[in-house]
Amino acid sequence: MMQWVVVALLVVALVTPLPFWWNIRLIDVVRNFWTKGLHIFKVSPLNVDTCVDNLFAFDDVMRSHGVPFWLSEGTALGCVRDNGFIPWDDDVDTGVACEHRERFISDVLPQLQKSGFVLTFVTNGSTFFGFFRNGEKLDVDFACQGNRCQACRTSFALCDTCDDMVMKLGLHSRDFMGRSFLVPGPEYLEYLYGPTWRTPNQKKDIMV
Repeated sequence: MMQWVVVALLVVALVTPLPFWWNIRLIDVVRNFWTKGLHIFKVSPLNVDTCVDNLFAFDDVMRSHGVPFWLSEGTALGCVRDNGFIPWDDDVDTGVACEHRERFISDVLPQLQKSGFVLTFVTNGSTFFGFFRNGEKLDVDFACQGNRCQACRTSFALCDTCDDMVMKLGLHSRDFMGRSFLVPGPEYLEYLYGPTWRTPNQKKDIMV
């Protein structure tokens, strides 16, 4: 009898939104890290079609609210170098200027959730938001002055804050998977992935 009580309590704990943490459910956090692990350890490759659909859906919502963003980290690297997603990547990476954070939280976030994006992770003083949709992940990293954004965790950069990274963005429009997106320039990619960023490297192309 006791074991069934324990199981029931565990199930309730997993599916109950946590009001002190953006109403995120533990089961969604588990799904987030499980999916990331499957991709990183090459058990299951990135579903490119789903990632494209998620990116386009995200783009639609962001455009509807006039909030600009750019492709960041591995997604930017794949766009510029490979003209597509990197096969061994584990999610869709996007970046947003910190000045848009409050509007993202108040206006964009509810619309994303209505569009099927499940919030799975919030960290760094609410400047990083992780989402899960249709079995794949999409991250939103806010570049705030003095903040150590997620891009600082790439294998080469390991920067203390993203201030220097922002100075190297060099944003420009580029076609990616049939739609135009803002993408950082070569200086950004070299800053995050080193001088050999043009050469595919499974160890250096992912975050540490």
